Amino acid sequence: MDDGRTIVAVKVFHEGSNQIYKSLKRECEIFSEIKHRNLLKIMGSSWSLSFKALGINVSAKGDVYSFGVMLLEMITRKKPTSSSFSEGLDLRKWVISSLPSNILDVVDTTLKQQASLGGDSAGSVERLKQCCIKVFNVALMCTEWKPQDRPSMSSVVQMLSNASKEVKFEAPNGKKKIASSSE
Repeated sequence: MDDGRTIVAVKVFHEGSNQIYKSLKRECEIFSEIKHRNLLKIMGSSWSLSFKALGINVSAKGDVYSFGVMLLEMITRKKPTSSSFSEGLDLRKWVISSLPSNILDVVDTTLKQQASLGGDSAGSVERLKQCCIKVFNVALMCTEWKPQDRPSMSSVVQMLSNASKEVKFEAPNGKKKIASSSE
């Protein structure tokens, strides 16, 4: 595709090919080693084509699911496939198991440290806890197993916007309020 601004390369595989996985893996390995100022590095790839990404049956609301996973990763600073999870446990289940009373156990240490630097340390940590509960609840809705059970992206934006208005933080220097830009 060349619209004068964007060039996209597409690799087409034939499902019956025995070389599909080897070929894809090798190409991803090669591309991940390329360093150029105009290219983003490939950080990973999926080896499972069961969802037919190259065919017709792409999941509805897949963007919402991915966004939910990203929210979970940002607040916990853990990858969904972290080796720290035991058998049968994943990032989503780990967060669910902590809600609501032990939520700070799964929140990234840096976030907790920044909250405790606030002038009202106990109040700041409590606001962090309330904010994380709200954001985790949105993330968990986004990562529901059935696409029809996930919210629309516009609903997600609205829920996160409401959460940012409800929970306000002050920067450690006490000068700036961290809240939505609509205030």
